Amino acid sequence: MSVDFIYQKLNCLTDEKCDKITELFEQLKQYHRPGGTTNGVDTTHKKSTDMCLNVKGCKPFENEKFRLSMEDLLINLCEGLKEYKEKYTINGVGIDSVAKWALCDNFNIQRYLPREGYYTWHTENSGISNSNRILAWMIYLNDVTDAGGTEFLFQNLTVPAQKGKLVIWPADWTHYHRGEVSTTQTKYIITGWFEYVL
Repeated sequence: MSVDFIYQKLNCLTDEKCDKITELFEQLKQYHRPGGTTNGVDTTHKKSTDMCLNVKGCKPFENEKFRLSMEDLLINLCEGLKEYKEKYTINGVGIDSVAKWALCDNFNIQRYLPREGYYTWHTENSGISNSNRILAWMIYLNDVTDAGGTEFLFQNLTVPAQKGKLVIWPADWTHYHRGEVSTTQTKYIITGWFEYVL
């Protein structure tokens, strides 16, 4: 049996909840910034518009509609994580067997216009600055039917961009991935990490 450790859950968020998040993203343009990587902004590697968030409080959370949408998202994310852990635990051995870890406080909403994307193969744990990341998570906020998914190199897998779908995968080198660029459609995602904690 082949195990790729890439968890996919359809309808983690309803269409209505996805639409609400993208609408709020577009309304809160004052928090938009060019998308970056660990090495800063480099549009040859990644081109997007991002909104960086922190669950412990940041300016967008002062908007009550936004805060309530994020609280609802986190509840659904935790349910997906529970299922991920159950799927990949055998005889008590699984991800909870390693050091203590939790949801990272920081996460991002990202918009990719046509021809924009995260073009290069990369991992979420790629050096000292982000070596505490253990899992990555992402929810597609809209359907993209002309490419737009996420390609995983070693798994020879492309996860399609389906509205409301949650994807969770290991943050390390085994799961190099990149965005599948759509030349005609815009893609919205929300994404973040689970990380080791003290």
